[in-house]
Amino acid sequence: MHLRARLLITGMISLIAGGSVVNGADEAVSEAAEKGYAESGTHTPVKAAAASAAEVDPTPGQKVAERQREVFVRERFEEVFGAEVIERLTCSKGIRWDVLMDTHISFQDATKRLSMHNIKEFLRQQLRSATANDACFKELRSDVLDLADQVTLVHEDRLEEHARRYFTIGRFEGARVELRSKIDGDQLGSIVIVRPVDGPAVKYYVKTHAGGVKTEKSTGAKRLNIAELMVYKVLEGFGVGCETHFFGRDGEHCYIATRDAGAEGEFEEYYKIKENKGKLSEIWGALNEVLVNLMVTEDAERERIEAVVAEDPVAQNFLRESMKVDVLARLMLLTDLQTNGRNFGFVHKAGAFPVLRAIDFRLHETDNFRLTERDFGGFLAGNGLFHYASSDKAVRYALRERSESKRLELGRKIFSEEFRNWLDVLERAKMDTREALLSSGLSGDEVELFIVELEAHTEILKENFRLFEEMLRSYR
Repeated sequence: MHLRARLLITGMISLIAGGSVVNGADEAVSEAAEKGYAESGTHTPVKAAAASAAEVDPTPGQKVAERQREVFVRERFEEVFGAEVIERLTCSKGIRWDVLMDTHISFQDATKRLSMHNIKEFLRQQLRSATANDACFKELRSDVLDLADQVTLVHEDRLEEHARRYFTIGRFEGARVELRSKIDGDQLGSIVIVRPVDGPAVKYYVKTHAGGVKTEKSTGAKRLNIAELMVYKVLEGFGVGCETHFFGRDGEHCYIATRDAGAEGEFEEYYKIKENKGKLSEIWGALNEVLVNLMVTEDAERERIEAVVAEDPVAQNFLRESMKVDVLARLMLLTDLQTNGRNFGFVHKAGAFPVLRAIDFRLHETDNFRLTERDFGGFLAGNGLFHYASSDKAVRYALRERSESKRLELGRKIFSEEFRNWLDVLERAKMDTREALLSSGLSGDEVELFIVELEAHTEILKENFRLFEEMLRSYR
């Protein structure tokens, strides 16, 4: 059942709206400014708003904070489980009952979210105990689960409101915008269908940035990593990624919208293609038949395979498309891309070879994005950050088992052709990201700091591309 429908059925969305306490007054001002969907994420109590509580209706976030105060009464838990059990839970998991009860602290505060998650997990574990049949336990668990849904619902509403305004103001004037629930993934997100006054509908996938609010187990939004935005724009610039947009309201709440990869043709994720032998031949070409062994280790076998590849443009296209995404992943330190068949696929167009499209990735967890000659050694070995040894036979051959000389030759061709204007692509990506930051609604101080970081990261990427190209051309 859809989350909103379930909340309406339980009646939990109707919360206390009166009282003399100002429930996160700064949130009231912020949410009112954004039609009830924006608020502060600080842990410390906020100052009183200019308007009194009697003059301003509680915002959705304030209502959730009030409900948290009602549900997370420690004595209520002690009545069900006993004081000793709850004391152990409090000490072992660091439950902050005082923070949960404080309506001046944002409902999405990191400490509140972590405490809520740990309590929810504790209640799940009790389902196998004798307490599970107790009426008070059932009521308590139901209240906690409904409250968790309300937290998610507020974040979803904010994301959808930002997306609706972004796509209808200055981009698709007069368009009708439909929002649908996201199917999978742990990042908060939504599917946006834009129906312009003239022209076909356009589909976008909108989600929080990698450090943003998650659907589960999140301890609160983290600050945006500017490197993530650059990746999207660089991939788009090289034709490996999809059209991308950024919008939001602060450094923690930034949303990323990517156009549906199927807008250019028939798109299918790689893991689905591998389940269909007919489709697989359209992507792998002769590699589907010639790669008969689990691993290619002998030069004679490589020569046999290359003789077949030389006569098959479909196989050559797969090797080239795979190499392009491998190189970009190395230069920008991306993981969970070419080794995850759910994060990329191929676009089919009539009369053209399949084109690889990256639809998701992870940034390597590091503060140092600079490449060294040692990283180029990972390319030569066909590994480095990646674990191609466990990939399917075609990806493994293309990026690891194929001879070093063939991979070097293909890498040089790519830099002479598809990547020949890499400097222009990086500059364009930087400018697009900068423009998005300036129009995002972030504060002036935040934008200024992000732009400084953007300039610095762009210079690092330029050095990475320059070093990799030099190593490709000079290596013998």
